[in-house]
This record gives sequence, structure tokens and C-alpha cells, in this order.
Amino acid sequence: VEGDVAIALPASGLHSNGYSLARAALLDARELELGSRPPELRGQTVGEALLTPTRLYPRAVQAVLAAGIDVRAMSHVTGGGLPGNLTRVLPEGLGLRVERAWSRAPIFDLVKKAGSVDEGEMRRTFNVGVGFVFVVPAEAVGRADEALRAAGEAPFVLGRAVAVPSDRPFEERVEWPA
Repeated sequence: VEGDVAIALPASGLHSNGYSLARAALLDARELELGSRPPELRGQTVGEALLTPTRLYPRAVQAVLAAGIDVRAMSHVTGGGLPGNLTRVLPEGLGLRVERAWSRAPIFDLVKKAGSVDEGEMRRTFNVGVGFVFVVPAEAVGRADEALRAAGEAPFVLGRAVAVPSDRPFEERVEWPA
């Protein structure tokens, strides 16, 4: 419902999505090799950054459910990013207003820079650092945060559910800060 809060969990990297774009940006446009260690990757090779295992979130889900929190929706953010995944769990007439920026693995910024990829395309192709999202009532945010931190997670408030026109296109129901 309007006012519910989206709590995000960080992604470990690409999470198995967007490799065609990443390859075009890194290996073709910037002419890096898989063994290259560009400074942006802080010691990792391109291959290591690309093959960082996808995080899975069952312990986080179990922690939130065990805490008795009224989870309104959950979304594992994969190909299609937040616009293609999060909006699937929101009813018609609702969107998500993203309230803040967050840290993301350096591979994302390297792909963006190397391939001159605009941020909109990054958001539509990759998870851009958000691997999983819980939507909970506003009054449950503190308890959800506590349960997730106790489970070893680093949650952050991503945004809030807001009313949007019913004719707004599906993937435009995520509103980004200016």
C-alpha cells in the first residue's frame, strides 16, 4: 500500500545478468582482458569481478519471516534491474520512489564508464548493487532492519511505495531521485 517501505540488501556484483553489455563495454570498447586489473576494480581482475558469485538471500528471508514481520512483497533483483523486477510485486497504481543512492560493486561503474552506458540503461540491465528487496509496512522497518542485521546483512531503506497514474508504463513505476 502507499507508504510501505522498500528495504534493500546489497548485491555482490552482476548476479548473472547483463554479461553481453558488460563484455561489449569492457572487452570490446575498453579492450581489457579478463586478466586485466584496472584500478577501478581495487585489485580484482576483470574476470574475477565478472564472475563474483550471485548472492542468495534465504537466510535474510527466514530472518524477516521468523521475526513475524508483515512482508508485503519480496523481489530478487535480477536481469531487468529494479524497474523490471520490483514493479512485478507492486499492485497497479503503485510505484516505488527511490529515496537515496547506495554503494555498488565497482564493476558497475567500470562498465558504465568503459562503455559510455547511460545510467538509465544501467538500471534497466543490471541490479546496480541491489540484490533483494523487502516491502514492509512503515511501522515494521525498525524490526526488519534489526532482524536483517542479526542475520549478518547490511540492509538500507531504498524507498517508499507511492501512488502512480494507472496508465504509467510498467518499468516507469520506479521513480529515481534527480
